[in-house]
Amino acid sequence: MPRIFREARELGLPELEILEIGTQVRVVVYLADQVSLERAAAQRESPTQSPTQTTTDQDDPMYVFLKALEDKDMSTSELMEHMGLKHRASFRENYLHPALEQGYIQRTIPDKPSSRKQKYRLTLKGHQFLRPESKNEES
Repeated sequence: MPRIFREARELGLPELEILEIGTQVRVVVYLADQVSLERAAAQRESPTQSPTQTTTDQDDPMYVFLKALEDKDMSTSELMEHMGLKHRASFRENYLHPALEQGYIQRTIPDKPSSRKQKYRLTLKGHQFLRPESKNEES
């Protein structure tokens, strides 16, 4: 098994996809999933974790995703544009659905999840993810 597949499996990431497109080959690597989201949340909540051992907030894709919703409600298209993503299915699988399932965001029209006017907003849990209590308040 190639190293990249083995490492993805060890990290608990979704299985890589190899697509043959005409005479070209495309390898799809998913950057975040439910496991990664839970790990990131656990790192933020861990009081014993050294600040030098974690990535900066700007390096965390889930932080960037949630930060976009801090000041205003946004649609799927607006969020994808903010993050520089184009593949809607991957965006939904790797960011939108995990954030909804973890309770970091909520729909503005909960009774109509597929409404063309649907937007998303940050929940209290999402605000707490962005601003852990112990972070920078005592400095």
